[in-house]
This record gives sequence, C-alpha cells and structure tokens, in this order.
Amino acid sequence: RYDLLIQARCLTNNAPAIKRTLQEMHENGVNPGKPALSALIQYHIHNGDLEGAERLCLSLPKYGESSLDPYMTCTMIAGWGKHGQVERAEALYRQCPELHDSCFLATAMMGVYFQAKQYQRALDMFDSLTAVEPDFVMRKMRSRCLYHMGNHSAAIVEWRKVQDKLHVHHWRDMARMFGEAHP
Repeated sequence: RYDLLIQARCLTNNAPAIKRTLQEMHENGVNPGKPALSALIQYHIHNGDLEGAERLCLSLPKYGESSLDPYMTCTMIAGWGKHGQVERAEALYRQCPELHDSCFLATAMMGVYFQAKQYQRALDMFDSLTAVEPDFVMRKMRSRCLYHMGNHSAAIVEWRKVQDKLHVHHWRDMARMFGEAHP
C-alpha cells in the first residue's frame, strides 16, 4: 500500500504528501520497497535534486536491499547525464564496481557520453568491456557514435549486425539519423 502511495505522490509531484507518507512509514517501521525507491529517485531527478537522488540510490542497502539496484543506478547515471554532469555520472559509475558486469549500467554510461557529444569516450567504453557481452542496444549506441563521428560506413555495418533484433522504434530512430545525412 505504501509503495503505491509513494509512486502516486511522486507522479503527481506532491512533495508534502510524499513527506507525510514517508513519515508515516517510518512511524510504522515500514521501509519503502523497490517500486517506491525507484519512484523517489525519479522524483528527485525530475525536480533537479540530483544530490538527493544519488544519496537515496547509494543508501539502498539501508532500506533492506541487499545491494545496489542496476535499474535505479542507471536511472541516476542517466539523470546526471541529462543535466550535463558527465563527471558526476562517471563518479557514480566508479562507485558501483559490483554493477560493472551489467550491460544496463554500461549502456547508461555510454548514453551519458553520447548526450555530451563525447562519442569517442562512448566507443572507448564499448571497446573496453570485458565483464559483459555488448547487447543489441549497446551496439546501436556504437553505431550512432560512429555515425556522428563521421564514420558512416562503419556505422551502417554495425547497425546491420543488430537491425533485425531490435524493436521498430529503434528502426525509426536510425532511419531518422541516416536520413538527415542524405536529405
């Protein structure tokens, strides 16, 4: 019940209600579950409180979680990237070595580099992966980086490796990118 309340109040951006619900949970000895914690992290990011979101993200074991959650950590890394804070995203990435075998975390970090137009850094991350096998989304990101660096033929080769394994919205995204270069 509390997790649903927290999620709803985060979606409606109702800070006083979030605070009341968290206080009530504390008084009743109830820790927020993963759905509520994830909603709270997204709420903090949405409202520009990246410090608060990161504190919450790194304190997940305090709430009964056995370890950091890859999804929530990726959300936080993407949040730093969305706000142009590449160094903070990298710092969080380095603080979570137990998640470095997660393709989600590597994809999130590659996405941060891509948003910052640091394409070579994204490619370097892709090329340095040893603990994780690149998935289709990572390969699409590699294709996009190659394309934006001007290596169109390599981008097309990379895209052809995964084009039949991705959802249609990936096709639209790539068609738009390739189409912009050849109007």
